[in-house]
Amino acid sequence: MTQLIAILVILAIIIGIIKVGSFLWRIVGLAFAVFLIWIFKDDLLQWGQSLMEGDGLANFLRQVGDFVTEGFRQVSNWLQNLLSWLVFYLSFRIRRATLITRSDVMKKWVMLAIAAFALAGCSQGNNQAGQSKDSSQTTVSTAQSSTTVTETTTDPSPEVATENTSTSESETNSKPSSAPAESSTSGKSSSKTPESTATSSSKATSETSSSASGDNQTADALAQLKEKFANVSLPTTFPRDESLHLNIAETGDENKMSALFYNLEQALVMDSQKLNGETPFAYFAKTTYETSGKAKEAVNYNYDDGGRKVDLGHDIAGYTQGAAGSTYLSWKEGNWALTVRGNNAEGQDTVAAAKEIVDYLETAFLPVPQAVGQIVIDLAAGGNYDANTVTWQADTVVYQVSHQEPLAALKMAVSVAD
Repeated sequence: MTQLIAILVILAIIIGIIKVGSFLWRIVGLAFAVFLIWIFKDDLLQWGQSLMEGDGLANFLRQVGDFVTEGFRQVSNWLQNLLSWLVFYLSFRIRRATLITRSDVMKKWVMLAIAAFALAGCSQGNNQAGQSKDSSQTTVSTAQSSTTVTETTTDPSPEVATENTSTSESETNSKPSSAPAESSTSGKSSSKTPESTATSSSKATSETSSSASGDNQTADALAQLKEKFANVSLPTTFPRDESLHLNIAETGDENKMSALFYNLEQALVMDSQKLNGETPFAYFAKTTYETSGKAKEAVNYNYDDGGRKVDLGHDIAGYTQGAAGSTYLSWKEGNWALTVRGNNAEGQDTVAAAKEIVDYLETAFLPVPQAVGQIVIDLAAGGNYDANTVTWQADTVVYQVSHQEPLAALKMAVSVAD
């Protein structure tokens, strides 16, 4: 029987390697099978001879039958043990669930009894409180009745009568529907009219002065911004419609701050909630980094001298190329890299825009970047406040200015340098 098991194991190994393994593993498996056959060759030859001689085949079949019968008997015993264990486990779970259910029922009855006693106690307390309240109300009504009788029998002095008359008059004046009553009693209260008039006049004067001071506060949001960020180099020029008012919303501190600029018909205090929903026309930000290297990376410096060469005047050459329906024109001025993007479908002329910028920078001076500076002019951005950006590095600090208009963004950046 040992020989049969060995043969089956060898066949299983060969089949598994052929079905699953790669070519290399198949070669290894076949070599291993040949090795096993070579090791057990004597036993295999002896088993083959005994099988061919005499009752060898009958004995082999009988051994196979005995092996299968023994295996079936062991499997049956294992299944019986497994079923017995499952029955014991299920009975234990059912018994435990029954005990838990009974304990839960007892807990519920106990809680109901406690709630009933509590309700009974509360009801009795409420009845006692109601009785004490009724007795107190009776006492108060009795006291009020006695007070009324005393006031009726006592002759009031002139001063008290005058005060009562003025009180009734003030109550009458507080109600818009009682104008006739007010006119009939005006003669009685003429002595107090100058005081009330003086008081009203003083209140009106104080309200007018506070209103005027509020207008002064809202008149200059830029002054408030400069006061909060006294140590930050802020823009001083904001190209816009001067007939409107400059309003500002800001956030941050002197190490990291940003501000949005609005042009509105009404002057508001800085960071007014009325700015929510309004559209800014410009932006300014300052960010401080740990090292100058990180600040340089934040500038996102990009210069591409590929494409067709274009003369922009003043001995400056640019390079233009198209991509994805847009035209890009790039050039350099000192440490600055400049890029103008135009939409081909809208026929935007990047060369004309670049020449206008070059002409302006011949007479205006941008801040000098300590390492790099980047200017991006996006003609296709549709007038967004961040369409045209000027970004530059100053040691560990990065400044950024943006505006709806290309030259306006440059003018804001120049004002920071001033």
